[in-house]
Amino acid sequence: MITHLSSQRLVGGLVRALLVGSLLVAWLAPVQAQSVKMTDPQWGSWLIATAVLPGGPKGWGGYAEVQTRTNGVMRQFFYTELKAGVSYGVAKNFNLLLGGGRYSTADYRDLKAGALNVERRLWQQLTLTQFTARLKLEHRYRIEQRWFRFRDDVVPTGAFAYRNRMRYRFNAFLPLNHQTFTDKTVFLSAYDEVFFNPRGPFSSVTACMPARVTSSISTGRCRPAG
Repeated sequence: MITHLSSQRLVGGLVRALLVGSLLVAWLAPVQAQSVKMTDPQWGSWLIATAVLPGGPKGWGGYAEVQTRTNGVMRQFFYTELKAGVSYGVAKNFNLLLGGGRYSTADYRDLKAGALNVERRLWQQLTLTQFTARLKLEHRYRIEQRWFRFRDDVVPTGAFAYRNRMRYRFNAFLPLNHQTFTDKTVFLSAYDEVFFNPRGPFSSVTACMPARVTSSISTGRCRPAG
């Protein structure tokens, strides 16, 4: 019992530190950005549409997502992302997914020239979910196979046409209007993701907390804690 309580307190402390750290990053980012001279200071758009099919009685589900980014407000669309996947719930908090996607990036200053790079990606994913007294914790492991096609006039020297990548994401959810996760729960979430990029006999590791930590308040139908 003592060991169990100590583990819960340790996990709770780590998650609280992550949430507080993400909020500090979000608050300090504008201050730091003021010291960097922007070459093209203007508003842009980042639009995301996601459809999720929860696992049915037999555990099968899926999802589809569309993303696009612009250099102006609803104009100069330079990036598109199309992806979908099929999931299977092995157990209550144990989920497998096979996904694929197409990612296209263009130069917003010369959109008529076509995409600079088109990437096709396949990935295998494992998601483990655990609940504490107040928190929902999500661990996502992903292995990616990536195929690139560069425009002839922009191929970087030594570019790879195929790459592998491994990713780990830790996501924490804190309910705000209920003690635990039930239907219509308003929650705060924060995550950190690490990317492993193997290349030859060496590997590079990228931690993306400054760029990818997100603190947001969302509403939705959350699965009850169990």
